[in-house]
Amino acid sequence: MREWLDDASLELADISASANGFSAQTVIASLHSAVTGPREVVLRFEHPGMEIFLGTDIATQAAVADALRLNGIQAPRVIGTETGGNGRRFMAMDRIQGCGFPQSPSYLVAGWVKELRPEERSRLWTNALTVLGRIGRLDWQGCAFLDHPEYGKTGIDQYLGWLRAWRDDVLRGDRHAIIDAGIAYLEQNRPVGLPVSLIWGDSNPGNMLFNADLTVEGVLDFEAAALGPAEVDLGWWLFMDRRRSSGHPPMDGKPDREQCIAIVEASLGRPLRAMDYFEIMGGVRMSLVVARTIDRLKQNGKLPADNDASLSNPIAGMLARLLGLPEPQAGDNFRQFVAAASHR
Repeated sequence: MREWLDDASLELADISASANGFSAQTVIASLHSAVTGPREVVLRFEHPGMEIFLGTDIATQAAVADALRLNGIQAPRVIGTETGGNGRRFMAMDRIQGCGFPQSPSYLVAGWVKELRPEERSRLWTNALTVLGRIGRLDWQGCAFLDHPEYGKTGIDQYLGWLRAWRDDVLRGDRHAIIDAGIAYLEQNRPVGLPVSLIWGDSNPGNMLFNADLTVEGVLDFEAAALGPAEVDLGWWLFMDRRRSSGHPPMDGKPDREQCIAIVEASLGRPLRAMDYFEIMGGVRMSLVVARTIDRLKQNGKLPADNDASLSNPIAGMLARLLGLPEPQAGDNFRQFVAAASHR
């Protein structure tokens, strides 16, 4: 860190673990410099062999953050990356100050988002979705390092090729009736003529930090960044919102689905197409996240090998509903999965 910041006076004042996911561990380090004073740095360490998304790489995530900042998007400033073979791979970033959406309990139940007035909540969502549109408007050529021709032609063909490869990597020869039906639907109904954009990949308000005036202070987490239609990001956002909102009454001031689409269109500068299709794509992706997470818990000995919650869980049920298929009923295996994931 002293070398990256060219400051021999740097000293470590404090360190704490912020979050410990499957694919990465996040640590916050408080530093002190005799030259510049206190500074907070976020260190994100890879967990080798424990990634959720196919092909994620810490150096690529850092490059995406740099590209976003270069184009005026509020992403963390990357201080440096360590990708050598002598230890764990990680990147260091300046910590962005801001308020994140409450997770436990959910922002739909308690916390500062719940306490906003309806007009404030509307402004919060509009600000967040406007940034989503701005990301989709960027010149993707500046992120050509995300191009993977081994999966197909740049754009939706390549994105679907990556999705199929991720499915094969997660399921390892097994079948999953709902995920497989979802991928078949996506392949048979793919829209044509959509422009290529930078895809954030994990676009949801939980990966944003906000200022007191409800503007966006930062966007986070680029493990799933890719190239493809901008509709991919909003489809993920809409499916995640559908999942989180299930069972909760509507929040006054929170834009509905059509309003969300209109806000992103205004920022993106073009009409969005086939959003039903891209919300189903979001459901396929989230179902793969659940299946991969269950697989990782089995690898860690946190779940028995015969746990089949990947086949019967609320996410798969929601995707089945969008596809017009019978919904699986979550049972004891799913409850076992939730308990294991909560105590990992």
